[in-house]
Amino acid sequence: MQSVSRVYNFGILLAGSLALMGCVEPSHGRAESARNNEKPLHESAVPVMGAVSASHALQTRGRASENPASVLGFDYTSDAQGALALGIPSVGIASYYRALPDYLLENRAKSGEKFAMAFFVERIAMDILEFQRARRSVEHLSPDGGTGPLRNFGKMSVTLSALMQDPTNAMAGYLWGLAHSASIFGAPDEPIVAGIRLAGVRGDVRAAEFERQFRSTHPNLDEAKIKMYFDSGRRAMEMAAQPRNP
Repeated sequence: MQSVSRVYNFGILLAGSLALMGCVEPSHGRAESARNNEKPLHESAVPVMGAVSASHALQTRGRASENPASVLGFDYTSDAQGALALGIPSVGIASYYRALPDYLLENRAKSGEKFAMAFFVERIAMDILEFQRARRSVEHLSPDGGTGPLRNFGKMSVTLSALMQDPTNAMAGYLWGLAHSASIFGAPDEPIVAGIRLAGVRGDVRAAEFERQFRSTHPNLDEAKIKMYFDSGRRAMEMAAQPRNP
């Protein structure tokens, strides 16, 4: 019942965040911001790593789990033909966006740049997962407390909701799993399996193999919880993809 309650609360927070977030541009507050005038990439183009300055690389926070494959056991990036049409980034695109500093990644996400949005969600979700696993304490896990990476919980929810509106975006499935695992105390693994299945529903044919890989290192998962999260995620995605009234 506690897990069901957390999923319900996540939905309430997401709905409230949609009305509140995105109104204020982040303050750069950095001496070098004036010379960092990169323009958004065309999403079909593979970016060149040299486009990210050394100063940008140094601004990233040296996360141990910069690539979620270190946590998930599989890498959802793909250079296969047709992957970009499903919102699945290539290895080069992923490397580029993961190297961007926080403020620039957020600015690009706010502008509607799809891969920036995806990696903005990924970065926040991974930060929260790491925070959860490092602290394991309820007192540090109140989304309204502004503690650590949880201060970005609302931004993650709003951005993920926007990605879910595209019914062909399979990447949103993987991100849904990461975000929901991060949103629940203890960071359970069942939402991640549900997210893999959601990516499969949206067209990523690798999903079954990814689930096998993940479950090989995460045994004894609760099948009822996986189904509960999957059903919840599928309903959320179907609702998000419904046509909007003009």
